[in-house]
Amino acid sequence: MNEVGILLSTCDRYRPVAEWTESLIDRAWQDHPPVVRWGLGDQRDWMSVTRDGVAAMQREGFRWIYLILDDHPPVGFCQPGALNRTLPKLAEKRQAMNISLLGWGQRRGSEGARLGREDGFLLRNDPGYRWKFSLHPALWSAEKLLELLEIRISQFEPAARTPWNFERHRDAADGPVRAELLSGTYRVDGNALAAGSRWKDALVREPLLFVFDVWRFFLRILRGQERRDAFDRDNLWLYHYYRGPYPILWSGAVRAGKPSRDFEKFLRFTGRRAMAEEWRAVREKFALSC
Repeated sequence: MNEVGILLSTCDRYRPVAEWTESLIDRAWQDHPPVVRWGLGDQRDWMSVTRDGVAAMQREGFRWIYLILDDHPPVGFCQPGALNRTLPKLAEKRQAMNISLLGWGQRRGSEGARLGREDGFLLRNDPGYRWKFSLHPALWSAEKLLELLEIRISQFEPAARTPWNFERHRDAADGPVRAELLSGTYRVDGNALAAGSRWKDALVREPLLFVFDVWRFFLRILRGQERRDAFDRDNLWLYHYYRGPYPILWSGAVRAGKPSRDFEKFLRFTGRRAMAEEWRAVREKFALSC
C-alpha cells in the first residue's frame, strides 16, 4: 500500500486553478503519489474541510501527505527521487511534523539548526519560528496534521478558519499544541534537492539579484525610501522564486482572491511562455467563477 499521497486543497471557485495545478504536477513530477483533490462542493470552513480530507486519506492508509494548495503549482521540473523516496524516509527517521518544500536560504533568513548530510541537510525550525506551519507545499505527518487541525478548529470561529489563520497563529510553549509538534518542523535544502544544475541557475540568477540589490541601495539614497518602497512593490517578486524538489514561487498563482501579478511577471520574465499561455486561459475561467 502506498503510504504517501498528495492532498490538493481547493474549493468550487478555484476549480480551474486546481485542475491546472494538478495537470502541472502530472507533467513535472514523475511517478508522483496519488492525488486527492479535496474541497469541491463543500462550502464549510477551510480547516474543517481539510481535516476531513486528511482523515479520509488516513483511513485509506496514507501516513504522509503532501498538502498542496490549489494555487501553488510547480513552476519547473520536480525532483522525483527526493519527493517520492528521500523526503518520506527523512520524515520517518526524524518523526517529523512536516518538511516544507520552501527551501531554506536562497537569500532569505532562517531560524533553526542546519542538519548534516545524513539528514539531507534539512533545516530544523526553531519551535518559536513564526512560519513553521506555513501552507506552502509541504510533506506532513497525516496523524500530526490532523491533530493540529483539530486544535486550530477549536481556536477559531467557522468564519475565521482560513488557511491564513492556520499558518499565522502564534502558538505559546504552554499552549495546546504539543512540544513534539512545535519542534518537529523542517525545511528542505532547496539547492541540494532541486532538479537541474545548481550552478547554471546561480550563474544567471545571482548576478541579476546582486544588480537589483545595488540598485535598491542607491535608489534609497538618491530618491528616498518612498521611491524604493514603490520599486519594491513592483519588483520584489524576483526574490520569491525558490529552487527545490518542487520549485515554488512564494506568492503562488493567486493572491488575495485575484490572479497574482507577480506570478504573471515571473512567467514572462523567465521565459516560461507555454506556462504563461496556459495560465491566461485558466485565469479567464477563474474570472468567470468569481
